Amino acid sequence: MLSKYHKKLSAIDSRIFSTQPASIPALFKDIPLDVFAELSLQEQTEYPNIRSFLPAMAGEEIQRKCTGSTGRRLLNKSVAFVNTVVNYHQRYSEKELVRCNLLDFGCGWGRLIRLFYKYIPQAQIYGVDAWQESLDISLNLGVKANLGKTKEICTSLPFADVTFDIAISFSVFTHLTKRVGDAALSAIRKRIDSNGLLVITIRPVHYWRAVKHIKNLPVEDLITRHNQDGFAFFPTQPAPPNGREVTFGAASMTLHYIEQEWCDWKVIDSVKNQVEPFQRVVLLAPA
Repeated sequence: MLSKYHKKLSAIDSRIFSTQPASIPALFKDIPLDVFAELSLQEQTEYPNIRSFLPAMAGEEIQRKCTGSTGRRLLNKSVAFVNTVVNYHQRYSEKELVRCNLLDFGCGWGRLIRLFYKYIPQAQIYGVDAWQESLDISLNLGVKANLGKTKEICTSLPFADVTFDIAISFSVFTHLTKRVGDAALSAIRKRIDSNGLLVITIRPVHYWRAVKHIKNLPVEDLITRHNQDGFAFFPTQPAPPNGREVTFGAASMTLHYIEQEWCDWKVIDSVKNQVEPFQRVVLLAPA
């Protein structure tokens, strides 16, 4: 795949370190996202300057622990989601993507952040996570972005002077309790531009019958709750000590639930993720 773009990639490789950071996305304008992603995946030596510019990939153990997938399969999932975000932005926003501030809520080890380097200068990319371990891994891998930690129950975001044009959250609300999810939505809403967009993923009801890795899962009860209430949650970790609240597990929800419960947001669009059937992408805008 890279060979088809060898001439363009060689030119970029020779210029990338003499280019102002804000102008780097323009270098990759004619490089498709899947090709750009390939540069991140391969331990290639043909374009050493591009390789140095991009963060290292997390090891397979970290990839599997955080996402359940590794390597090219995980990369294809990431590319599919980023393509959806970019298409949504082109369709529903008048602001050029290169001028946008992007927030990755629940950024993990930066697997999506690195793909947005093709579109947005690094200084305009922000990532937050409740787990310091994930942020430390991102930094060790060389992820270049503004990174910050949130509380498990996130009531506010760091980077106090920044308003976000785009916020993304892949496979985050698929793990949160109602209260924790509501708190996160409120925190994002306070900092999203009035014309901004929020792109998240949710789990459909048939996810519960497909789950194989969660022990003692009350499948029928969760399906009933999903169908009756529009939302179902099951904790996947032992209850925290000292009476602390459970904040993390597996969750599913309906679009109707979002429309009824998330009053500060309005659903603009929704689409099935083409490479991950148990992640539905939902586009939201401030209400």
